[in-house]
Amino acid sequence: MKKILILVLILVNISYTKDYLTIDEIKPGMKGYGLSVFRGWEPEKFEVEIIDVIKNTSPSRSYILARLKGQNLEHSGVIAGMSGSPVYVDGKMVGAVAYTWSFSKDPICGITPIQNMLEEDKFVNTPSTEKEDKFFKKISTPVFINGFGGFARTYLEDFLRSKNLFSSSIFIESSKISSGESKSFSDLKPGDAVAINLIEGDLNVQGVGTVTYVNGKDVFIFGHPMDEAGKVSLPISKAYIFTVIPSSYLSFKIGASSEPIGKTVYDGQNAVYCKLGEKADMVPFTVKVNANNLTRTYNYRIADNRDYFPYLSTSSIIASLLNQTGYSDDKRVKISFLIQFLKDNKIYSISNEIFYSYYPSVYNFYSLANDLNAFFSIFYYNDISDLKIKKCEFEINIIPEIDYYVIDNAEIKQKNYSAGERLNIKVRLKRYKGDYLNKNITLKIPDNIRNGQYNIIIANESSLLSQLRAAFPYYYSINNIEDLIFWGNYRTDDKKLLCAVIVPKKGTIVDDKKLDDFPEIYSGFFQLTSDKTLFPEIFQNSLSLDAAVFGTFRLTLTIGQSKTEQKE
Repeated sequence: MKKILILVLILVNISYTKDYLTIDEIKPGMKGYGLSVFRGWEPEKFEVEIIDVIKNTSPSRSYILARLKGQNLEHSGVIAGMSGSPVYVDGKMVGAVAYTWSFSKDPICGITPIQNMLEEDKFVNTPSTEKEDKFFKKISTPVFINGFGGFARTYLEDFLRSKNLFSSSIFIESSKISSGESKSFSDLKPGDAVAINLIEGDLNVQGVGTVTYVNGKDVFIFGHPMDEAGKVSLPISKAYIFTVIPSSYLSFKIGASSEPIGKTVYDGQNAVYCKLGEKADMVPFTVKVNANNLTRTYNYRIADNRDYFPYLSTSSIIASLLNQTGYSDDKRVKISFLIQFLKDNKIYSISNEIFYSYYPSVYNFYSLANDLNAFFSIFYYNDISDLKIKKCEFEINIIPEIDYYVIDNAEIKQKNYSAGERLNIKVRLKRYKGDYLNKNITLKIPDNIRNGQYNIIIANESSLLSQLRAAFPYYYSINNIEDLIFWGNYRTDDKKLLCAVIVPKKGTIVDDKKLDDFPEIYSGFFQLTSDKTLFPEIFQNSLSLDAAVFGTFRLTLTIGQSKTEQKE
């Protein structure tokens, strides 16, 4: 009985190791077939003829040249979305259709050998150092999107084209197959269309290719790298193909994804290695938009990946906004948000409010995109800790027309002032499409201020904070979770006109603690740059206006006699 069992195991092992042809076994003139989805859910056969093998295009890498036939490929050429289509000769797998050439007149492709693809699961904990071979051009990946238009779509496409997988992608309006419309899927097979789901819900973004090889829960797709990312976790699902669009420039598949059934594990040089039944994290978004007497709520999920998330979330929020309002018409944009995130199994919250009132209104979108991207990036690119966003809730209100002030001028009467004296600052404002307006702000000079020259900054709250961050970067740096919570919840009011005297004082930063009153005599014990020992002491007064105020104005305040006057 034991001998029979051992024999069965040996036969199983032999059949597994012999289910594909090696590079040395592949010869010109061999004929076989490939599998890919051209319509619907199920793969269909196309003919393959081996032209030759190009060996050692880079260390340990070779490619197979082949001519394709059938399924209208003679007319369409190699199709965007065929990446990963498995090829068989004599009933054994050869590899995956993965590469082609731009403007090729014939359906000739480059096939990645399956033996190279199957090695990618070995690199999960030992990243590969090989670089992508430039001899071939990867078959383009069709990106199916819906809900993105105008600025949001341009922003999304520009970002995706900066990524390796989508560098030559074609972007196609499509949708997602809902769970009620699709079959219940839990597995994939060679030739199936497979989607990487970046965004799903009321907005959708998916990149689509083909499954090459399946061994239990292990799935290998594409036959080329996605983004050379190494370990990466993104949701995958089976995709539906509506049809193929032949084009003299680039033929492509139109389709849609279904519910996620697995995730990517490792993005290697020869394939993307995936696991069925494992879940990639996605962050739920709720975006409520109030515009033009209409309120709509958008719900979607975005892949929780540090390279993709800041850009995907930014473009999605702006897409939700643009679905209900124009791009260039005059408007003000008010955004309130709540972000919940996890650190060491403890949930933290950040809530804030941002107001945009620029002319022309297109600047609202540029500023919003920069602010959102920078904000979301903090959660992924910091040296504090691993932070995990749990959910994002946004409410956007559109207020018609533009209304704001610009700081036109400011002045103080005297050349010199004394400690403890009252300082009267006259500020002239210009209202958008309106008249000039004069305002006076009184500021008490500190009693203990030293003689010398100081900056007076006239600005709104957010502009003043930007000036301070530039002048005192270490003081305003985020060094711990408390800093992140404080500045994340710190609200500025752009309707508040501030006049502030900035007095640099000595302090220090030890580890992640900011010590404002650290005795200067002890600073020599710490190896610190002068920037790390300068903290701002701010003396300010403010005036509330009926509209936002923009611009920054600087004055010089002289306490005591100036050096020139002292010499005279």
